[in-house]
Amino acid sequence: MHYYQHHIGDFIKDTSYLTNEEVGIYMKLIWLYYDTEQPLVDDIRLLLIKLNCRDKKDEVLNILHLFFVFDDENSLWRHTRCDKEIAEYHGYIESKSKAGKASAERRAIIKATSVEHVLNTSNTDELLTTNRKPITNKPIKDIAPVGFDLFWDLYDKKRGRPKAIKEWLKAKIDDNLLQTVLNQAQKYSAFTEKQFRKDPERWIKGRHWEDEVIVFEKLDKPKELPLGTDQQIEAAYRAECGDPAKSRFNSYFEMKNFVIAQREKRKLVA
Repeated sequence: MHYYQHHIGDFIKDTSYLTNEEVGIYMKLIWLYYDTEQPLVDDIRLLLIKLNCRDKKDEVLNILHLFFVFDDENSLWRHTRCDKEIAEYHGYIESKSKAGKASAERRAIIKATSVEHVLNTSNTDELLTTNRKPITNKPIKDIAPVGFDLFWDLYDKKRGRPKAIKEWLKAKIDDNLLQTVLNQAQKYSAFTEKQFRKDPERWIKGRHWEDEVIVFEKLDKPKELPLGTDQQIEAAYRAECGDPAKSRFNSYFEMKNFVIAQREKRKLVA
């Protein structure tokens, strides 16, 4: 074994009444156990030589009786904790070995497939085209966490996606919280013009689904004015969305379409 788990708390508790010399003997016995990966042979003379403490026979026997179990049938001193650690160590090594072999087999299959493709392809141009970009196993960085894409579409302010994803992960939005976040994002976007909305990153970081609750039952439903003439469009926008002078639209046609879209959103969250 190259290492073993030294459980400090258990060790201190079990050896608190021992002298420093006895602790040293116990540690040497443990190291010998792990080094050979075998129970200790019941040969006190040999143990004294290996521990380099030939004049400490009584102390060694005392430690053996305190912390080891004697196997009468095989004349061995066994240690339960050591046996457990040795078994776990070899189980870990075996699992790592299997994983390494499986990885090597996958690489061999990929390599063989590539070689076969080259041998079976007579067109040099095709080879240059298909092999121009090597296959890599690098992860895709912009994989959105569960539920984020739903929020992104409902919030409808496509700005700072990577930062918003980072804040989404920090917020730990699980399945129980997701529906609340989506509902509040939909309501917020429906009643806040895009140019006045917080960036998605700020909205998530501030957990505004909690402290900016909109109670729709208390809001008066905006009167839907006609959208025939330019003057009517401007009046409808003022009544339902805000000051037309602060809008970003280049024509009354765009303003009209925006008012219609806002009315549709209100119907969805009503």
